[in-house]
Amino acid sequence: MPIKIQNDLPVKSILEDENIFVMDENRAQSQDIRPLKICILNLMPLKEDTELELLRSLSNTPLQVDVEFMKAGSHVSQNTSANHLNRFYRTFDELADETYDGLIITGAPVELLEFEDVDYWDELKEIMEWSKDNVTSTFHICWGAQAGLYYHFGLPKVLLDKKLSGVYKHKVMNRKVPLVRGFDDYFVAPHSRYTDVPRDEIHKIKELVVLAESEEAGVLLCMTPDGKQIFVTGHLEYDRMTLANEYERDLKKYQDKEIQFVITEFNPRRRRIIGDRKQLIVAEKEKLQKELFDRISVGMEVEGVVKNITEFGAFVDLGGADGLLHISEMSWGRVDNPKKFLKVGQKINVLIKDIKDTKIALSLKFDRDNPWKDAATKYAVGNIVTGKVARMTDFGAFIELGVGIDALLHVSQIAKEHIEKPA
Repeated sequence: MPIKIQNDLPVKSILEDENIFVMDENRAQSQDIRPLKICILNLMPLKEDTELELLRSLSNTPLQVDVEFMKAGSHVSQNTSANHLNRFYRTFDELADETYDGLIITGAPVELLEFEDVDYWDELKEIMEWSKDNVTSTFHICWGAQAGLYYHFGLPKVLLDKKLSGVYKHKVMNRKVPLVRGFDDYFVAPHSRYTDVPRDEIHKIKELVVLAESEEAGVLLCMTPDGKQIFVTGHLEYDRMTLANEYERDLKKYQDKEIQFVITEFNPRRRRIIGDRKQLIVAEKEKLQKELFDRISVGMEVEGVVKNITEFGAFVDLGGADGLLHISEMSWGRVDNPKKFLKVGQKINVLIKDIKDTKIALSLKFDRDNPWKDAATKYAVGNIVTGKVARMTDFGAFIELGVGIDALLHVSQIAKEHIEKPA
């Protein structure tokens, strides 16, 4: 069955050359068929390439599909012409009153940023909240999947040691779910990303059903039991040349630069020399790690750079290995949200709290800042002190006297008269 798109969408001619049945708006008006209404929130920079890939995939359904494109109104695209966006895309404000059978949220090249630092994050949150009532099922792709898992379930993304790029083998985990009906037990799918949502964290969420995963690439496909939210961490929509084009794009950053590599094959007869740069990178990493562990010891104060922040703490690059700064070690006081306390790229001095094998535990609780050092004198029995009410309970109030020091003011000591509930 056909895909209904705008009359003069540029990729229409390419689809027709590939023998894909495309119906323009004029012809669709004469059809007495209730089409499947799909909205595509296209966050990719090269929007026409993504349009083509997704429309190819949608053409495989036996249903007539009515496609509408949405853009982030709070973001200015640098790689797609304003004319194209104005003609073929609408903003969320323009579509907010519509309802759809499906919403596709694409990936975006912003995965190295914290979600809150993406310029259209607030708008995307509003769209994902809107989709709960206005969309039957939302399909999240790559960074879109990471954003959805973070927004709906609080799952953070983590930075990988190197880019995950290639075609990987996956196993179907729950064949009874219609979404994977027809899949082989094992199938291959492409991935292209620098970050990941850890597999074990996804499995902990009872409201998610994992449908396919890979030993190398982690969870590829998961969804809520009702099918309302579907998350694909890879790129099932990629065509046969997309990964190759991305690979060439990644290589261009080395163009005209001098680099070192190990010669692994020399064949003068074929005029062929093959090199391996990975050996040098791994060796350099191992060298820096050894130098770091030879230099540091428990109790030492060192400088590091915040590399990644999660809900349970932050990973700090110490120049050879990463150390974990747990949320409980970030301050003598209480820290509710590590992302409000630290920023990725921030330089900080940390205390080496513990070293086990290659794992380093860090702390910001320096002894010189310990608020309990002079507490015996400052808060001696009989002293009159001033503090801030931090929280109330049925049996009294906790008063913050200083960072990391709370005092209990029992309900019986609040006033001369009887008080049943301080709150």
